[in-house]
Amino acid sequence: MDTPRPNTLTRTCGSLTITVRYDGAARTGPFGLRHRWTYRLEDAARPDRTPAEGVDLYPVRQSPANAREALGSLLALLTIAGRGHADQRKNPGSTSASLVRFAAWVPEASHLNANELAALALELASAEHSSERAAAPARNAISADQPPSTDEAPWPPGRWYGVVFLQDEEGYDVVDLIDAQGPNAAIEHLSAWDYGSETRDTALFHDHTHTTLTTEPGGHCVESGPYALVWHTGLGHVSLLRQFEPDHEPPIWWLNRAGLLTPETPASTDCARPIGTASGKTSGPSL
Repeated sequence: MDTPRPNTLTRTCGSLTITVRYDGAARTGPFGLRHRWTYRLEDAARPDRTPAEGVDLYPVRQSPANAREALGSLLALLTIAGRGHADQRKNPGSTSASLVRFAAWVPEASHLNANELAALALELASAEHSSERAAAPARNAISADQPPSTDEAPWPPGRWYGVVFLQDEEGYDVVDLIDAQGPNAAIEHLSAWDYGSETRDTALFHDHTHTTLTTEPGGHCVESGPYALVWHTGLGHVSLLRQFEPDHEPPIWWLNRAGLLTPETPASTDCARPIGTASGKTSGPSL
């Protein structure tokens, strides 16, 4: 039997009115029994827009246990959608805005209300931490000999994150550049696809992060400043990675990330998984 739970929560966030509602439990294939949550989004700035509604957004590893957790997960997805919209405006042709499948108007509205979404997410996180601190003495009295929970995603998740990966004709063009002018010339060329925090957040979202630099057999690797260039002359594979810096802060959705992505078996063990191409396309696990 399911225990009683708060079944609905509505919050105003800038011009957005966001509602999550409990929709019962259901078995969902490999994820087993999970609790479904519906959502409804309305934009007071554009009352002519049809409210966006959905049921149980995406398959996740662990469904939210209460309305506050469900709202927090939804805020994380809205933040990703808003950043994708901003990226698409700066880089026409980018597919970032489609990383999260909302109604067409939602990514733009999320971008316009980005600060309010961040503030509400912080408020929810603060309330969650307060609840955990209040419950800590009771938990410690029961299980003082057990190790602390390690559910939170570590930050940073590695030393490097992917900037761009090239192969085929584009990759061989860069290999020719390396042969003619050296690795630094290739690093300078590929760094044009480094859009700062947008590139970093996209790499984080797709889990294109690495603790060490590993080359394919017969490959090469050169570090220069914050970048690392990894390439294989024969295969035409070229990757540019960048170091996480001490002042890099996790995006607002980072702590919820483990609950937003579908587990996916890597296609290869290369140190630089595809994070983008010269045309600005992105690829990776879908939600």
